[in-house]
Amino acid sequence: MIRFINCVRRRQDVSVEDFRRYWKSPEFKALYDRLVAILEPHRCARNLTLQVGANELVREERGSGEPSDATIEFWWSDAKQLL
Repeated sequence: MIRFINCVRRRQDVSVEDFRRYWKSPEFKALYDRLVAILEPHRCARNLTLQVGANELVREERGSGEPSDATIEFWWSDAKQLL
């Protein structure tokens, strides 16, 4: 099983609220669905990150950079599917 995880960060000029609104919009769903149709993964998921204090605490403890706003994940059964 191959799993690709992409952490997505919004542009600096886009507010958290606008990013989340777009992420849930029909326009983004259509774009995401086209990407899935092209990549043909076995499984896929798109998720917004939780906006909770515990995430900030973990990020600070690890010395991480800017937090991501969302993730996109794709799974394939084997590498042959990526050709």
